Amino acid sequence: MIRMIALKKDHMELLLKWRKQARVKDAMLTEVNHSLEKQFEWYNSIRNDPSKKYWLITFEEKPIGVINLSEIDQVNNKCSAGFLIGEESFSSLGAIVLPALYNYIFKKRGFLKVYGSVVSSNKTILKIHEIHGYRQIGYYEKHILKNNEYIDIILVELMAENWLSKKKFASYEAEWD
Repeated sequence: MIRMIALKKDHMELLLKWRKQARVKDAMLTEVNHSLEKQFEWYNSIRNDPSKKYWLITFEEKPIGVINLSEIDQVNNKCSAGFLIGEESFSSLGAIVLPALYNYIFKKRGFLKVYGSVVSSNKTILKIHEIHGYRQIGYYEKHILKNNEYIDIILVELMAENWLSKKKFASYEAEWD
């Protein structure tokens, strides 16, 4: 059973450990070279922000990653989303976690679209997004400085009607706090 538990201050040390892993850092839009104190500052900045919601992903009660909604817009019924699987041995569960997230966004929250930005070198998630029905809507060349090098960003969006027409993903669910 996959369960999404509201992210808590107690999770910050584990989250920072995951975010510092090379395979995770390479896929992220931001660099993480900071201390646990900075991680707590970040947590305090997001915990009461109504435009953001973060959960710890657990599988059979074991923490394996983090998932989030950002830029939550209740008026226009849209948001951006992101996730990371920090426990490498569970990375294949991303194939279940993302459909469960989209079902949550579109069925439970009633949003019209989810959108995001992907590091252009992250070919795996771009392929997964294509399978899920995302479309690429833009490209920012040399947009973010990471590791002293500018990287390109691909903009993507998934519309509710496109996702909900994919019946093979309809049963993917998680328990959400």
